[in-house]
Amino acid sequence: MEKTDKKLKKLAKKAGKPAVLFDFDGTLMDSEPAVMASYRHVYAKYGKADVFEQADWSNVLDYTAEEILSKDFPEESLRETIDEFRSYQRYHLRDLIQPRKGALDLLKWLKKEGYPVGVISARERTSLVELLQSAGMMQYADVVIGQYDSGKGQQDLKDILMACRLLKSKYCVFVSCSTTNILAARTAGAFIIGYLANKKKTQELVEAGTDFLTADLKQVEKLLKGEPLWLAYEIIEPAPEEEAPAE
Repeated sequence: MEKTDKKLKKLAKKAGKPAVLFDFDGTLMDSEPAVMASYRHVYAKYGKADVFEQADWSNVLDYTAEEILSKDFPEESLRETIDEFRSYQRYHLRDLIQPRKGALDLLKWLKKEGYPVGVISARERTSLVELLQSAGMMQYADVVIGQYDSGKGQQDLKDILMACRLLKSKYCVFVSCSTTNILAARTAGAFIIGYLANKKKTQELVEAGTDFLTADLKQVEKLLKGEPLWLAYEIIEPAPEEEAPAE
């Protein structure tokens, strides 16, 4: 057993520190109350308060505003409702959003220990940076990827791969409470820590393919201090697209 431990430590030393990526909404920050308040405002303003009350909001952080609002608002008014949603958040977000317990301490420890750290989100990058700065977290993030970086209105596989490239890491530990983002991280080849912000989502997170599940961010530090389980995974770069044949 001792020989195995020594071999693992040797491999870990050679590999260097893995990149540690965090999902912003719901993981680093408890943003669900702010998101819900924004949707409640939009539905009430446009005369659909009853629709809001009857909807299922259990996985609200797994979807973008575009995806949610397009289900209940016609295409001609969709842009207006999305702008209203973002405007309301812009003026009320700092009052309604709070860091998760232990999040700042974890980021400080990662920085001290030399781990490359990234934060990714479907949120607009400008808003993301402002919120990280307000929470005192921005200085601990080496890479911050928001909506305009990936060019899409949702977080996906490309965001995770882009962050790993920028952090120059072949190994990645991804921390998230979102089943959608966990599935993307699984495809990318990351070691996944599912953050259990809501115990009702336990089964969903397990089925999505988490390697470790916790309701306490302090456990992330303990896990990284232990055996380098993340060595069992390596980021999977997609094969280059074949060039189209000449006409």
